[in-house]
Amino acid sequence: MALLWIFSYRNLPGGGVLEISDRVYVFDYCLTRDWSFSGQITTDWLKDDRYKFYMRGIVAKLQDQFSAASFMVLNLGEQDNQSQMTEVLSEYDITVMELPQNYGGCPILRLENIHNFLRSADEWLSSDTQQNVLLMHCERGAWPVLAFTLASLLLYRKKQDGEQKTLDMIYKKAPYELLQLTSTLNPLPSQLRCLHYVSTQNAGLDWPPQDKALVINSVILRSIPIMDAEGGCRPIVKILGRDPFMVADQTAKVLFSTPRRSGHVRHYKQADGETDKLDIHCNVQGDVVLECMSLDANLEHGELMFRAMFNTVFVSDNVLKLEFDGMDVPWDRKDQYPKEFMAEIVFSQVDVTTSLVMVDLSSEEKENLKEKSMRKIELEELPAEGQEVTSVGDSASSSAINNGTVEATAADVFNLVQIPGLTLPKQEKVYQQGGSPSSTSMSSGYDYDVFLSFRGADTRSGIANFLYTRLLGTRIHTFKDDEELQVGEEFGPELLKAISQSKIVIPIFSKGYTSSKWCLNELVQMVECSKTRRQKIMPIFYDVTPAEVRHQIGSYEEAFLLHEEKFGVNVSKWKAAFKNVANLNGWDNSKRNRGEGELVDEIVKKVIDELKTAYLLVTDCLVGVENHVKEINTMMCGDLEDIRILGIHGMGGVGKTTLAKIIYNRLLHNFEACCFLSNIKGTSELKGMESLQNQLISDVLKKKWSNINNVEEGIKIIKERLCSKKVLLLLDDVDQMTHWDALIGKPTWFGLGSRIIITSRNKDIVNVPEVCYPYELMSLNFNQSLQLFCKHAFGRDYPLDDYVAFSTEVVKSSGGLPLALEAIGKLLLCRSKDVWDVILKKSKQVPLSEVKQKLKISYDALDDCQKHIFLEIACLFTGFDQRMVLHSWKDSNLFPEEGLEVLQKISLIKIGEDNKLWMHNQLRGLGRDIVRRECDKERKKKTQLGNHAEGLDVVMEPKGTKKIEALCRKFDAQSLYNFANEEVERLCNLRYVEVRVFEDDWPSTDRTYGSSACLLLSKIGICVCQLGRQFFLPSLQ
Repeated sequence: MALLWIFSYRNLPGGGVLEISDRVYVFDYCLTRDWSFSGQITTDWLKDDRYKFYMRGIVAKLQDQFSAASFMVLNLGEQDNQSQMTEVLSEYDITVMELPQNYGGCPILRLENIHNFLRSADEWLSSDTQQNVLLMHCERGAWPVLAFTLASLLLYRKKQDGEQKTLDMIYKKAPYELLQLTSTLNPLPSQLRCLHYVSTQNAGLDWPPQDKALVINSVILRSIPIMDAEGGCRPIVKILGRDPFMVADQTAKVLFSTPRRSGHVRHYKQADGETDKLDIHCNVQGDVVLECMSLDANLEHGELMFRAMFNTVFVSDNVLKLEFDGMDVPWDRKDQYPKEFMAEIVFSQVDVTTSLVMVDLSSEEKENLKEKSMRKIELEELPAEGQEVTSVGDSASSSAINNGTVEATAADVFNLVQIPGLTLPKQEKVYQQGGSPSSTSMSSGYDYDVFLSFRGADTRSGIANFLYTRLLGTRIHTFKDDEELQVGEEFGPELLKAISQSKIVIPIFSKGYTSSKWCLNELVQMVECSKTRRQKIMPIFYDVTPAEVRHQIGSYEEAFLLHEEKFGVNVSKWKAAFKNVANLNGWDNSKRNRGEGELVDEIVKKVIDELKTAYLLVTDCLVGVENHVKEINTMMCGDLEDIRILGIHGMGGVGKTTLAKIIYNRLLHNFEACCFLSNIKGTSELKGMESLQNQLISDVLKKKWSNINNVEEGIKIIKERLCSKKVLLLLDDVDQMTHWDALIGKPTWFGLGSRIIITSRNKDIVNVPEVCYPYELMSLNFNQSLQLFCKHAFGRDYPLDDYVAFSTEVVKSSGGLPLALEAIGKLLLCRSKDVWDVILKKSKQVPLSEVKQKLKISYDALDDCQKHIFLEIACLFTGFDQRMVLHSWKDSNLFPEEGLEVLQKISLIKIGEDNKLWMHNQLRGLGRDIVRRECDKERKKKTQLGNHAEGLDVVMEPKGTKKIEALCRKFDAQSLYNFANEEVERLCNLRYVEVRVFEDDWPSTDRTYGSSACLLLSKIGICVCQLGRQFFLPSLQ
């Protein structure tokens, strides 16, 4: 990176631009102290003609050097004042992007601002048509923000690796004192946190992430610093961020400040060792700046203790733990803080009754929000079985909601965005040290993916921090044991738990590793967990050889001699642990024959591969699963010597595979071998059962096996080779008993303590004696359905204010089927209301292709008679008493007793205690779609008619009516049609006529059929006589 000198001007600092990256330059006077005097920044020269001369000279020279290029300038300036730079550069037709120089007093940019800049700058620099140039400029006091912005750009464009390394490189371009002159607090911790947010853009995540609303309940301070002569401090808190109730205003405002009154401020002494809890209860969303100040005895003046900026999107498990090196603290007071000082910001989820309103409210309205938010509106439940779902119509775009109980008006706008009656699940608060618990811990049974063990003095500022940052950057949840935070000599239970709750542990062996008792105890715990929980240990031999570790020679021998004098009996178990781990495969970097960057890349790749191999991928959008998991865990745990088989059954798309994967991940660590066989039905049809047998044997024996030529041979090998193995198996979509017989046969085929999980649509598969625990998975209830849909459609747990009615309608039509909720949620994401209405109407008639494909698997497994019964129930008989139609199916030789039993077993229908037939809305849509597709393109060739106009056309048409078997009509006195016997006689296959008649619609002169008429006709030609001389086919509404 070179300094490009353009020219020199007397009395002006610098005189050129500094190249930061390819075609990215910074005006070099922004990086120098020459424009300061006696420690104060002076910018008088920026206000006169000298500045204009300076800028014009640089731009002219740059345009000469890059004659074919276009220029764009990013300026970090005063938020409320137009920059003089904009005026100067307008003469050269140069685009200027103006950004504020801080957010809430913190020298950093909002996540949305930095995203917009990065996207624009990347598009500008990536142009295929010309070599564009980007110039960076900052005004008075904005150097820290400029450094942060430059580091963000380099990371985003993958020109640099590692947040700390990149930020350090940028700051070294300017005198060290410049940072302290322009920022009273050290901004690096908050900047590194926000740079980590930026790095997530390269991790394949949706970006920018959807704002998450949270409530800050309290701030807990531990090991407080001494800020006054009394040996302690009087802490108060101030929260800054954008006002959640003023969406149009994105500037940072004070959202909360501790009252400076004796009843709210308390003095804490460091010597007392008290934990300070400051109650807050403040709604926040997006970027937040938290400042903590210590007041004097008069509660009038104070000084900042620390500051931290964070974004609510990245808060995990309702707690943000700020260690000392994660806080912005005063430059000149760092020595006053004990190393154990930390702050825990405790959050809770925003209840929907206090959801944030996406409108601007007056001060008076804000004052009333708390009272208004307590109001509840009873939410309509899912429609009863067989009940039709009406269209959302115009109600979705209405400014008020009226469900017959409460009407929300403009004055009640706060309630418009709520989903009354819905209580979102509250996550358990988990407090962690040095890491972030995995968001998927519920699905995997672990809090962390990786635990890093190292001696801080040797590697903290080097490979440990480098590796930790890279792991976090790839969304691998990592616990970093920071030795500085440990007080005393007792091995903390937090570390024991963190090790046992990590999938992979990585000890970094350095020369001083054995001198730390913490490291030694951690290693013993790792070895123990590797035996009991099948945990993976991946050692790094940083500046020692594996032989030194294995045999405890060199510096390790000296350390153990000292330990023997002090600890005695413990030394033997420490040595055993070292020998055990040193025999494992790891990375030997003792010869330093590669750079740390290369080493870290290799380690991260291996960690990713290991996590992919062991644990099954489960979606983050989980709703209503935990209760199932707890119930099944009680079934599958317990006596480790027996063999247990769990059978999960239910209709397609209800979430059987997802639930089974979660259980599998939870149990995985208890088994020496495991295997997941997905889509057994489809795989067996395409590749044969032999391929599945080969995979089962290969996964359990952990070596490639492809020698099975027939199923009988595979059965023999499984019985002989796996009978002594304690295995965990997941068999997904077992469709036939032949699948069972070929893969798991008898429980005795596997070793004691084995666990087998099966998913199937067929109830018979899980109702065999070998299955210890048959488990039927049902659809979601309304609240769960709404939450799941909103996760996919809006990226949060509740709908946007303008989409409440739409969302409710989607949930009703989906019938609680997770697959349908996910599919339509993703389809509607970021779509307009008009598109929502079209997609909703279409999805009610025909399931989405993704859903239809899944549901049709069960339909395709039926024989012709069963398919016919399924289609008639879907099109005609949902909600009917089965006894009304049973004889018709018998007359048609459809064998209904067997057919209905099969349909129930594979979860296509249910028959209630009242003998009424029930079918899921999505399955009904599938059946109707199949009928439409099976028919000829001409309407007259259809076998069932669900539309009145089509029915009339066919009846009046002299040809092509032989295939018609059923007609369904709703009586309408305004559209009455009479048909003579001879016209009806052409419908020779007509078996069913339904005329839905309502008392008020029936002509007063003829009430022959009462309030409704339903005629079942046999196929033998007597239907016309039974109908009499005339019958009515009125038009459907």
